[in-house]
Amino acid sequence: MRTKLTIFAIALFLFAIFIIQNATVVNIRLFFWDIETPRAMLLIVSFIFGAIFWAVLPLKKLLSREK
Repeated sequence: MRTKLTIFAIALFLFAIFIIQNATVVNIRLFFWDIETPRAMLLIVSFIFGAIFWAVLPLKKLLSREK
């Protein structure tokens, strides 16, 4: 239990450092959208979408093989 808490605290500390270092605002232009967002938010959202895509793609192949 204590080990999990220590690992969680270290991960939270590293995440806080990541957010602080990537706090600058970046401008995103996509077609007719123009959005300003912190770089850390952009990286986190990109990672989440990539992880979802990476998880869903093999499922699609497995479902198509069963038919």
